[in-house]
Amino acid sequence: MELDELKEIWNKQNDKPMYTVNQNALFNSIQRSKDKSLKISNISELLILFVNLFTGLFLLSMAFHKDAHDLTIYLMSSGLLLSVPIVLWFRYKRLKGRDNFERSMSGTLDKAISTAHYQVQFSRWVRFYALGMLLIVVFGIFENDKSFIYIIFISVVVILTFYGSRWEHGIYVRRKEKLVELKKKLENENTDTFDQLR
Repeated sequence: MELDELKEIWNKQNDKPMYTVNQNALFNSIQRSKDKSLKISNISELLILFVNLFTGLFLLSMAFHKDAHDLTIYLMSSGLLLSVPIVLWFRYKRLKGRDNFERSMSGTLDKAISTAHYQVQFSRWVRFYALGMLLIVVFGIFENDKSFIYIIFISVVVILTFYGSRWEHGIYVRRKEKLVELKKKLENENTDTFDQLR
């Protein structure tokens, strides 16, 4: 039998087209993707906020307590503390835009894409921020004449951190691309279904 004949038989038996989209499954998949992105964004923001705030304050108090005039400690604590308002700004922007979407499958998909776009931007900022902080660490190593083994160890940590952040950033980029591709498919190939999602 030809595919068209099978499709015709299927349609007669079920009164449903063979190639219909299971809207509940699609909506649940979009909802899970959106929820996962929101959860990861929330955890990332709060983790960076609290770790950087407490570490920055700890380093600053340690520098004042020891009456040390180590430029590296001051640079590190400044970098950590300056990141706090930047992360708060990112978070404010994300939370402010969360209610700008209609309550439909199409709106949920748009929100999932928006959140994925936010994750890409935020992870890009974190990569550059981490690179700057790692450069301060490397500067501190050379300023304080550390041993060759210590320099090798820190170099390995810097390289692993950079590649780890690149890997994580790639995950967010691919998730966003998949969601955008899904939206394009629904809009272009199956306009009737996408119109029903609105």
